Amino acid sequence: MKVARFLPGMMFDENDATEELSSRLSLPIDFHQLHSSGITFTNEPFFRSLLLAVHRYNIKLHLSKSKIFLPGSMGRTMYGVIDDTGLLQYGQVFLQYSPSVRYVSGKKIVYTGKILYFYNNPY
Repeated sequence: MKVARFLPGMMFDENDATEELSSRLSLPIDFHQLHSSGITFTNEPFFRSLLLAVHRYNIKLHLSKSKIFLPGSMGRTMYGVIDDTGLLQYGQVFLQYSPSVRYVSGKKIVYTGKILYFYNNPY
């Protein structure tokens, strides 16, 4: 029930509002920059109405179970290629990703641990 825990907070807490607007909207707006410039999302009428719309939309989706929100820091869709070098053993994959799906960064993270893997052979 993470949705029920985070959504109300974004209506009253500036940091929560900044994070939720950044992660839930695919707009070319840098909400972190606006926040650090002194814009208060919870008080400014346009951004408050935007927060309310995001809140209502996500509660509706959550209650209908038609879509589950997953922040970009918690999941990705990736495509792989065969290891022609022979460096990986059976069952191993090399997984490297950027910290944010929204902001371009030179920093890369090499993931170690278990992954969920789906194989779909179209032939």
